[in-house]
Amino acid sequence: MYASTLASSFMILLAGVENSPPLVFKEDPAPMPLKTGIYTITSELFSNLPLGLDPAEIGSGPKVRRVLALPNFDNDVPAIRWKIVRKDAKDTYEISIDGGLATNFEGQLFAVSKAESDKEWKIELQKVHGSDIYTITTRRSSFSEGWHLATDDEFTQLSVRPLVMVPSYPPRFIHNEIFKIVPVHHHD
Repeated sequence: MYASTLASSFMILLAGVENSPPLVFKEDPAPMPLKTGIYTITSELFSNLPLGLDPAEIGSGPKVRRVLALPNFDNDVPAIRWKIVRKDAKDTYEISIDGGLATNFEGQLFAVSKAESDKEWKIELQKVHGSDIYTITTRRSSFSEGWHLATDDEFTQLSVRPLVMVPSYPPRFIHNEIFKIVPVHHHD
């Protein structure tokens, strides 16, 4: 009896909708790509840990340096600055810090001198997570490999691995695979 009542209610509902205009889902306009500039990059999940290099390796460090999640320093410490250079209209970028290009080597993220690398990345806004939240993925992979921060431990090296998407529309990413990218203003 319950099933027939439910079926009748459903038919009445459909009858009322039958002559309605079709539902049209409009996509938001395409987001503006990042412009070439200086930015901070922080982990979205783990207390906005800034991403950068081991302080002991900055300046005169080795040519291959690990990209790490660093402690949140006081406001007295200047923001860690990344240079992001837009390479083409397909959201392809070169990302560097302290003169080294962000590079995937055997699943780990390093900053490598320009003479040794020409790595390019795809930076995509993930608006469902926020207006300045992005995924950073390899440009040439057949599946989505991207930056990943495994733990909230300070000085953890970032890895590059297949990203996990939550099945939804629009797709959602787990929080250790999305990053806040914010322009640095001249007074910082």
